[in-house]
Amino acid sequence: MEAALAFYFDAPERGLGFTTLDFDRPPATKRLEGGSSVSGSIRPYGLVYVVLDPGVESVRVEAALNGPALVAWLATDTDPIEVRAVELDTETPIDAPGTVLVLTSPGSAGYAVTAS
Repeated sequence: MEAALAFYFDAPERGLGFTTLDFDRPPATKRLEGGSSVSGSIRPYGLVYVVLDPGVESVRVEAALNGPALVAWLATDTDPIEVRAVELDTETPIDAPGTVLVLTSPGSAGYAVTAS
């Protein structure tokens, strides 16, 4: 997951980034406002980045039934960047604006993310 976050932030001076690689563009992201949701699927070892608007106070991540393990992490765009795991099917509070949610899975998986 560290490589996924390093690819997104590309900030080695804050602990997550690459000093030997230079990316021309940031990864594609989805944006989520409070009171809205997004769903989709992930290919094996793919990455989904969901940028949470500053008004979002909590987020809930759900995995499709009978799918492979879905992994979710929250990272704040602060100095230093703070990272924490997200427990699925649980309301997770958002502590700082500029937070990004990163999802991945070892196999094809469905997901739903709801912001409050």
